[in-house]
Amino acid sequence: IIDSLNEGIAVFHSDGTLSFCNNNFPKILNLPSNFELNANAYSILTFPPLLNDIQTFDREKTTINRKTKYYKEKYIEYSIEPFQINENDNGFILVVGDVTKIHKLETVRIDFVANVSHEFKTPLTSIRGYAETLMSGNVEDEKTKLNFLNKIYNQSIYLENLVYDLLNLSRIEKNEVDNIERINITPILSEIASEFKLKSKNKKIKFNYNTNCKKECSVKANNNLINNIVSNLISNAIQYSKENGEINFDVKAEENIIRIEVKDNGIGISEKEKSRIFERFYRTKEASSVYVEGTGLGLSIVKNAVDLLGGTFGFESEKNKGSKFWVELKTIK
Repeated sequence: IIDSLNEGIAVFHSDGTLSFCNNNFPKILNLPSNFELNANAYSILTFPPLLNDIQTFDREKTTINRKTKYYKEKYIEYSIEPFQINENDNGFILVVGDVTKIHKLETVRIDFVANVSHEFKTPLTSIRGYAETLMSGNVEDEKTKLNFLNKIYNQSIYLENLVYDLLNLSRIEKNEVDNIERINITPILSEIASEFKLKSKNKKIKFNYNTNCKKECSVKANNNLINNIVSNLISNAIQYSKENGEINFDVKAEENIIRIEVKDNGIGISEKEKSRIFERFYRTKEASSVYVEGTGLGLSIVKNAVDLLGGTFGFESEKNKGSKFWVELKTIK
C-alpha cells in the first residue's frame, strides 16, 4: 500500500540512519540508485533546505509541516514528524511530494489573470479617456467628436471579441462543445476562403485558395470549431504578412484524412520563440512590433480545438521568410 502512494515516505532512526523508504522516495529526490538502507540522512540527502530542516528537527524535536522548495528542476513539498520506532529509538518520518505540476498550473493561472487584466485595462482606459473628454463639453468640432466615438466603438468591439475568445477557449478546453457530428466542410471552407480573399485584397495581399474537395469532404466536427480553426490561421497569416505578400490556403483530401494548410511569406517565427506561440496572449518579439487587431488567443483556440477533434496540428516557420501551419483531420465516408 505504501509503495502505491504518490508521496515518498522514509523513516529514519534517531541517529539519522535510514530505516525504511517506499519506492517513490528516491525517485522524487533523485537519489542515486545504489543508496542503501542504514545510510545516514546527511550522506544520501543533498537538498540543502531539507537538510537544514532535519538539523532543526534534531535540535527542537518539533514537527515541520509542508514546506515547498525548488530542487533539481522540481518543486518538492515535504514534512518532518516525530516517529517512535521503539522505546529507545525516537526517530522521525519524512514525507516528500513532487508538486511541480501543481506549481506550474498555479503559475499559469497567475500569469493568465495578469494577462487578462492587462488586455482589459488598455482598451478600458482608452474608452474612459475619450468618454470623459466628450462629456467635458470641451470638444466642439463634430469631426473630432465622431472620431472619438469611433475609437470608443472599436475598443468596445475588441473587448467583445476578447470575451468571446476567452469563453470559446474555456468551453473547448473543458470539452463543453455541442453538436459534434458528421459534417461536410467543403462549403464551410469555401465561404471562409471568400471572406478572407476580400480582406487580403484590402491589405494588398495575394490570396490563393486551392482544394481537391470539389464535392464532399466530411469530418466529425461542428461548424464553429472548423471556423475557429481555419479563420484563426488565415487571420494570423494576413495580420503578420506585409503589403504585397502572398498567402496560400490549401485543402488536400487524401485517403483517410483531410489536410488544411495556411502558408504565408510574412515575418515568421524565430527558433527560440517557437515553443511559446501556443501560450495565451503570447506574441513573438517581431509580432509585438506589428499592430494587430487580434486578442492573442487564436493559436491557443486552434490547438485545443484540433485536440478536441482528435486531429493533428503542426507548423514550420523561419524568421523573416514566413510560416506554414497545417491541420489534419480524419475523414468520414
